[in-house]
Amino acid sequence: METVKVANGKIELNLRLVKWLQPDSELAVLTQGDTLILKKLRLPRLSAIAERAPQDTPMPMEEIAAEVHQYRREKRHAGRS
Repeated sequence: METVKVANGKIELNLRLVKWLQPDSELAVLTQGDTLILKKLRLPRLSAIAERAPQDTPMPMEEIAAEVHQYRREKRHAGRS
């Protein structure tokens, strides 16, 4: 277990954790009593995104392209941890 400091209402992470998180990482925050848990969120797999698409009507090609571009931008910024 590692310790971190809270200064001016912000949690100060050590360099190893900062590198592990990558820029623009999203974290889930869970609290229970005196416990605080930060969980790194991961992007869903493309197959999971495809399952959410409506099955009765085909998606327009422009919408598919926009989804793919958005996914690639998020993946590029999230790193491949």
